[in-house]
Amino acid sequence: TLKSALKPKVSVHRKAFKVPAAKEGERGVTLDDDRKTLASFGIKDGSTIEYKDLGPQVGYRTVFVTEYAGPIALMALYASRPSFIYGASATGAELGSTQNLYMQIGRAH
Repeated sequence: TLKSALKPKVSVHRKAFKVPAAKEGERGVTLDDDRKTLASFGIKDGSTIEYKDLGPQVGYRTVFVTEYAGPIALMALYASRPSFIYGASATGAELGSTQNLYMQIGRAH
């Protein structure tokens, strides 16, 4: 395929190919289906194809875990150690109604 032939040391997940737009204001065609031939995208001999390195890609699972574990960890830190936020005087203080509501909403989510 085109993705594996061009710059073989770069992962295929980092590569994007596009046929530039013919006229100003139009959108180019992204070559995103590996099962299609170049001719089916309208590419002829002498056509220009743009290559773009998308950079390192983060997996879906990593994004998911970070998105959900981060706020839960911050909420637990907030509830268990209020002195980190409000100073040493908040060590023995009870959580207020807004703080308790925040904790309950966080748990429910």
